[in-house]
Amino acid sequence: MNVMKKMVQRNILPNVFVYGTLIDGYFKAGQQGIALDLFKEMKSVGLEENNFVIDSFVNNFKRSGRMEEFNELPKAMMSRGLVPDRVNYTSMMDGFFKVGKELDAFDMAQEMTEKSSDFDIVAYNVLLNGLFKRGKYESESFYTGMRELGLVPDSATFNTMINAYCKEGNLENALKLLNEMKSYGLLPDLITRNILVQRLCAAGEIEKTMDVLNGMLVFGFHPTPTTHKAVLDASSKSRRADVILHIHNRLVGMGLELNLSTYNTLISTLCRLKMVKRATLVFKNMKGKGISPDIITYNALIQGYCLSSHLKNAFSVHSPNVD
Repeated sequence: MNVMKKMVQRNILPNVFVYGTLIDGYFKAGQQGIALDLFKEMKSVGLEENNFVIDSFVNNFKRSGRMEEFNELPKAMMSRGLVPDRVNYTSMMDGFFKVGKELDAFDMAQEMTEKSSDFDIVAYNVLLNGLFKRGKYESESFYTGMRELGLVPDSATFNTMINAYCKEGNLENALKLLNEMKSYGLLPDLITRNILVQRLCAAGEIEKTMDVLNGMLVFGFHPTPTTHKAVLDASSKSRRADVILHIHNRLVGMGLELNLSTYNTLISTLCRLKMVKRATLVFKNMKGKGISPDIITYNALIQGYCLSSHLKNAFSVHSPNVD
């Protein structure tokens, strides 16, 4: 605002691009009152809104979940002859999908094609994601449709499709898409990894999960504490300490950092299954590496002893010098 005042003082009148940038910035900062005042000021000096200003309003409605107000201001802008561009239509589609107004989102998609604003991959991803989140339509048909439109998938497309296949229980196709993603020269990202790890673990596919994690090493992605917890939770269904510890060691071999968080996850997993002796060995190993336990560590051990009916040991876990 100070910059704009200096412009006016020097007889340099701000144009619609200056106003649009300020309006968008204040909307993003949550200062809607100032943004609307700037819009009114822009209109009062005879400047007409452009597509960027429309998008600022749509994105503000979208962020605040108030897409029902869309019919008031942006449509009034359009009635004055301003034609929405592809970016505007994409934002409107996305906003309507996010508040569950699928029919309105479809109307925007149809209007977009009628106005000769062909779908690009960003718009297609919005349509794809919006429909799949609501369990609409079959994954393969949309993937085929994208190719028929001559669109080249990007990382967001693959992540959406992988997630959709996983939700359908079609893990085989999800993993095939991971390989196809690489053939397009696209690198899997953290979103890709997290989707696959979460879904494969939920299905009890531990070895396939480990294969995915191993394959991600070449892209510089190492297991995180969140990954560690998900895989140990899945492997704990075996109720075998040797399996859990083997999986833990394999993750460490893949670059998992051994810190308090990972030790707490391992100790908690073992204690939850009444494997307190193994948990105590892990506890001693942790302390031997110079890592001090915290309240989570002690609570896990107390729970383990209680579940194993070793109440005396449970009461003794009140000091960092527990044996």
